[in-house]
Amino acid sequence: LAIFLGSFQVLANGLSPGFQGISEVARGRPWCLACAAGMVVFSQLLKLVGLPARVLAVAPTAISMGLFWLLTLVLALPLEDLREAGWLFEASSFEPFWSIWSEQKIDLVSWSLLPPKVATFLGLGLVLVLSLTLRIAGIEGSTGAAIVIDDEVKWTGLASAAAGFSGTVIGSHSPGLTVFNMEAGSTNVHAAVLTAALQLVLWLSGFPVMNLFPRFLLSGILMNLGVVMLQEWLWTARRKVGLLGLLVIYAQVASSAMYGLLPSVLVGALVALLTAQAQLMQLHVLKYHVSGQSVSANVRRSKDQLAKLDTRREMIECLGLEGYLAEGPTIKLSNYVRHYVERNKSVRFMVFDLQACQGCNVSACALLAKLDKVLQSQGIQTFYSNLEPAMSSGLKSFGVPSDNIFDADSSTTTSFLLALARCEDLVLEMEDEVEEGLGRIRAMSLDVTPAEVTQVELKKAVQEFLQLTEAQAERLCAAGSWCQKENGFPLTRQGHRESTLHIAVPEHSQVTETVDVGASYGPAQQVSVTRLGALCGVEGVLYNQRARSTCIVTKPGSRFLTVEKSAIQELLTEDPGLYNCIGRVCTAQLLRHSDALLQTLQLNEGGGWRGGHFDRQTAQVCCGLLGSNAQPENSDSKAPALKDIGLLASPTKGRRMFRSTRRLQRTSTIEQWS
Repeated sequence: LAIFLGSFQVLANGLSPGFQGISEVARGRPWCLACAAGMVVFSQLLKLVGLPARVLAVAPTAISMGLFWLLTLVLALPLEDLREAGWLFEASSFEPFWSIWSEQKIDLVSWSLLPPKVATFLGLGLVLVLSLTLRIAGIEGSTGAAIVIDDEVKWTGLASAAAGFSGTVIGSHSPGLTVFNMEAGSTNVHAAVLTAALQLVLWLSGFPVMNLFPRFLLSGILMNLGVVMLQEWLWTARRKVGLLGLLVIYAQVASSAMYGLLPSVLVGALVALLTAQAQLMQLHVLKYHVSGQSVSANVRRSKDQLAKLDTRREMIECLGLEGYLAEGPTIKLSNYVRHYVERNKSVRFMVFDLQACQGCNVSACALLAKLDKVLQSQGIQTFYSNLEPAMSSGLKSFGVPSDNIFDADSSTTTSFLLALARCEDLVLEMEDEVEEGLGRIRAMSLDVTPAEVTQVELKKAVQEFLQLTEAQAERLCAAGSWCQKENGFPLTRQGHRESTLHIAVPEHSQVTETVDVGASYGPAQQVSVTRLGALCGVEGVLYNQRARSTCIVTKPGSRFLTVEKSAIQELLTEDPGLYNCIGRVCTAQLLRHSDALLQTLQLNEGGGWRGGHFDRQTAQVCCGLLGSNAQPENSDSKAPALKDIGLLASPTKGRRMFRSTRRLQRTSTIEQWS
């Protein structure tokens, strides 16, 4: 816009800045203005005709200048009359190049006026730095070249300092001229070097070249360049910057036209901050929402406990959040959770997993704490896992109990699985299956001391675990040895070929099994925590394969039956039935690996453009929130249309998500369930 408005200042001296100067030149120099505008129209028409870029770069200027001097010679117009009418610049005489220094009168300089004011220096410096970096970014975006902004800014500063000390004006990058150069077919620096060389020759010669150029010619060049840049930023750039980006550009252009360059930069920065806040308020934060029917803690429980849990798993809900938690997303999340628990009356425990969150402000912590109190008033206990220290302290400061915050992983599992195990234990306590404090993963106690356990009892436990006969159990125990391991002892190491089989004795040991899936942070993926017996090292002993997991002792005084590879191979050769018993337990153990890894994969399916992930239980409840739009499951009528799912207005689905079905839209497994 500054280039476009500056083109009118060339036509006459002493014009008012901005659009007022345009009206003044239109009244005072209408024919000059018409010629400059005609150059712009002529350039655009030649561009539409499809002339080669190299011809288009010089044709309007050469034709306009040739016609002007041809008419001047034919009509024998005096040059002084043309200067008085504003067609030509004021006449200049020959000046040697050293006059730029010789005509300076240092004794007339008022040195006290040279230092700039602080406000002016900082304001102008801010504008220059922002303008320079934006122009470099504009060149990079329009040309597709990879530009190191730091180097460009550094060399521009050095060149400007050298030019200033030499008594000349500074130079800078020009996106418009760069694009113009590329459109003319240039692919290297030859055009820029040639331009600089010609300018140097012209300066050294001292020839008054401005006497040859009419005013409207320079005005038309600047006006055409300004029009091209305005078209590029106000219209063509809409595909690059989007609607909010266009809002920033239009605000800057309007403020620049009304108030000037510096206020336009401040207005642009303010509008950019407001649009960034608006985008922050519209973030999608729901990564997944699943029930206890599809996720469970990796704690092996007895058959009676599993039976009780299977009938009450709908009491547990898990919500994974992602992105940055600000006021807007948290308000939408709170409304979504409130409507959900009103629809699903069976929920008694909720786990909010914040592992994928990138941050949380104070307002979001206050809103989460308020939601926590609302859920408590409805008899729902909430837990929070994978919290950053700042987020954890923020929730505690707003009244969330510290016992409900799992902000630290254990040595073998994540805080999310700890919170989920806590919920399952509370469900079992409600069913009077366990006593208060027992069965929790953080304090899973063994009430049997080593002195109270006999080898007969250990052999009986192993026999029941592997479903062996009395004779098979005798031979297996005779081939191995009984041992007692302390907490943290590694039984197997993933990737190593083990030569010893460790049989964890049920009810007399506790083993935690983890799989390293390549994560760069946190503990390995936990697949099992069991006191019900385990086979450690069976891959290497039976199949001569490397261990698929790492098994460590997580309770002091744990009892094991240790059998060497050679001894177990000899037993299996003599008794194939023993091989079948061990293989059956090994298969069940490997199936638990698959279940645990599949559960982890399910929780990582949601988020991003995939939208939130739901299981069948939560998806059916969410579809029920549509009210009359939802159809019963056994109804013969059609399922809810996908456009009706958008009415849910959950953190995953906006109200206007299905305006156009041709564009890439944020998806969700709710659609698949519906």
